[in-house]
Amino acid sequence: MLGKLLKMLAGGSSQSKEQLEPFPQDSMNQGRILTFNNMTFEFDDLVVKANNGDTVAMGMLGDAYNTGIHGIEKDKKLAMQYYERVSDADIPGALFKVGLEYLEGGYYKTSERLAAKYLKKAADKGYMDAQYFYGCLLRGKNKIREASRYFELASTQGQKEAQLALGEYFFFDAQDIDSAIYWICHSNMRGNPQAGAMLDEMIQRGVPRAYERIQDTYARIRPEYKQLHSEQNIPPQSAQEEPEQSLEDFIKEVAEAFAED
Repeated sequence: MLGKLLKMLAGGSSQSKEQLEPFPQDSMNQGRILTFNNMTFEFDDLVVKANNGDTVAMGMLGDAYNTGIHGIEKDKKLAMQYYERVSDADIPGALFKVGLEYLEGGYYKTSERLAAKYLKKAADKGYMDAQYFYGCLLRGKNKIREASRYFELASTQGQKEAQLALGEYFFFDAQDIDSAIYWICHSNMRGNPQAGAMLDEMIQRGVPRAYERIQDTYARIRPEYKQLHSEQNIPPQSAQEEPEQSLEDFIKEVAEAFAED
């Protein structure tokens, strides 16, 4: 018994460790060059790295097969094989993509339970899109307060759909009008047209001083978006100094810039 225990502690258990099946060599795409974040990678080299356990390479190949970039034919099965392996390492982006696939169906049979499992893992690791989608699942189960917590986590990272969802929570559930306007204005500034429609609805519903409160909020958050807008290196229309831009025109310009991303 002692000898067996010592063997196990030394990694020499009589049961051999499970060997992961290698990813397939794709002869159709051998020699291709892929570009990610302005860096080039050889397809064959990525496959070798993926088979050696490199989760970054696995994620790149999963994205390549999932989107069909650089002439690679879309292959959902191969994409999910790469994502599944990366998700086993608890990488948030892969957890999100596997969870989303369970939510939407396609490669997997739709399973809200498994979708929630993967999305929650990614959300709790700070992945903002997972925080939004997991919040939507919670909201669908009428777990409103818990859903709002995940919407807020995503909103503070700039997830525009979550910002609208959080604003709607404050408006319809918490009945905190100023907080609702604050987050919905952020969502609209990031190019979410549904947020603009919600602000119009608030005015139509007769919310006290809705228009003035919305304008005050836009004026307060404008400097933040002016800085973000300038970081996109959008050149001025004229080298001459122009008159101060109206708030309405500024909102429209920034929203359009975000919508193009």
